[in-house]
Amino acid sequence: MLCVLFSLCLLGGSFLLINKDSAAVHQIQGNVPNFDQSIDLFSQCNSYSNCDFCVTNEYCGFCVQQGNEKSWGYCLPGKNNQSDVRSDTGYCNSPTSSDTDNYHYNISIDGKPTRWEWDDSFCHTKYTFLPIAIIVIYQISFTSGINQIVY
Repeated sequence: MLCVLFSLCLLGGSFLLINKDSAAVHQIQGNVPNFDQSIDLFSQCNSYSNCDFCVTNEYCGFCVQQGNEKSWGYCLPGKNNQSDVRSDTGYCNSPTSSDTDNYHYNISIDGKPTRWEWDDSFCHTKYTFLPIAIIVIYQISFTSGINQIVY
């Protein structure tokens, strides 16, 4: 029983670590080219502080430049019928090569062609594996202990 409780506490801690290690959201302020700030939910998505808070909202996603996956990106509203592959505005709004491709090729702030990745469900962190490993520990401790209790 103690092992089950301990593993559940570890699981909660792992989600906290993921949140703290998540890439920061670059706040868009003022009139910035390529970003239509009049779109519904733009200000709500733009207000989040990191990727984890951003992708937890079902209407937002994280647009990150290749190479910056763990440092910063933009939290943007997803495209209505394609929110899993593109944003409604910004660098991740360009069409992709397929319906499942979430990589966008665009011109960045410095004028160079760059590759942008759109994610609406997860963030790149060094702790992503932790919840999976801890759930395995939880399952082992549950099946060896609590599961044997007769109801």
